[in-house]
Amino acid sequence: MEQETQRTIVITPKDLLEYSENQKHDETIIISEFDNLFYQEEVLRLTNLERKQYGAGQLTINSDLCISILNHCIDLATHDIFSHTGSNGSNLKDRVEAVSSSLWMLLGENIAMGQDSPQSVVDAWMQSPGHRSNLLNPDFIEIGIACFLKPKKNAFDFNNVYYWGQNFGTRVSPKSFGPLMERYLPKKIKKQTEDITVTILNEDKIEIK
Repeated sequence: MEQETQRTIVITPKDLLEYSENQKHDETIIISEFDNLFYQEEVLRLTNLERKQYGAGQLTINSDLCISILNHCIDLATHDIFSHTGSNGSNLKDRVEAVSSSLWMLLGENIAMGQDSPQSVVDAWMQSPGHRSNLLNPDFIEIGIACFLKPKKNAFDFNNVYYWGQNFGTRVSPKSFGPLMERYLPKKIKKQTEDITVTILNEDKIEIK
């Protein structure tokens, strides 16, 4: 039985009218108090600066990965949880496959909460071994980035709590399939910490945790 998915779109107030006229039936609008695009671009710039220092290739933005991690940040913020498991029990693979028609060979996820700037969140990830491993992994080619400001509880709530996320990915291609399968599948993947989720997908959709 085919499952229906609900997609959440975060937009700034100035774009609300234009977007509402073209809204699809399966989309929910959440109005953001800030421009998520600026944070996304700055986190990408800082992430690629770190990767350059360690000889890893530059990541490019993938819109599907951006949607999957934004949906997860919204889910965490609205349900007051902080986990790589969604409020509905979803894992990284579930969330990416819900919004992407691509076949992904390798996926990774970083999340953070509370940092108030792109620099502070990238610094925090670089200081954590699991997050750092994802951020500097040379096998990742594309990235999705999101930052979501938790909705205020009431008019007297002056706390700004940001939820941050990165989804890393490499799609199946003739160039990537052989080397990555050889590198990851024959080996025992060391036990992952709660900071990092690595998923290897082949034709049988094998997941390694």
